[in-house]
Amino acid sequence: MSWCVMTPADLNPSLVPLDWLLGTWESDEPGEGCFPTIKPFHYTETLTFSHVGQPVINFTWVILGAINFKH
Repeated sequence: MSWCVMTPADLNPSLVPLDWLLGTWESDEPGEGCFPTIKPFHYTETLTFSHVGQPVINFTWVILGAINFKH
């Protein structure tokens, strides 16, 4: 059996001005969407900003229908 231990990478100096952005952000209240061809709907959002030590930020955005959202 092998194990992989991940250690956090040092933040690239060029990203220091954006370090406040790193982490996971979730919507406080469900959003509301509507389009002419469908019924109005509610949704929640989760955004994650991360890095691996390079001068680039990884961005993930997940949207779920509010009815499917579980705390």
